[in-house]
Amino acid sequence: MRKEAFLFEKINRYNDKGRTIIELSISNGDAEWNEEFEEMSQFEREEYVEVRFFNEDGSEITDNEFHDTFADEFEEADWETEYITNTLEEAKAEAKLYIDELKDG
Repeated sequence: MRKEAFLFEKINRYNDKGRTIIELSISNGDAEWNEEFEEMSQFEREEYVEVRFFNEDGSEITDNEFHDTFADEFEEADWETEYITNTLEEAKAEAKLYIDELKDG
């Protein structure tokens, strides 16, 4: 059975100089619910709810700055973390943990 779900992703984007920009995003959509294992899989994105970019030192890069200045340079990407959650609040809580970790260094 499919049900509404939210996807939190942490993506590390790299350039050829060894620099990393961290992308944290939340999307809404739906996923397959497995009653037996009480888990969701096969997420299908409807739209992005929130996308934020950070330097490795925890300083935030605006969406416009990333797309206007860095997007072409930081094409290589590694999906480090993906969580499918039941609610937007759960996805935002996951994002906050990573943001706090980045800012605390």
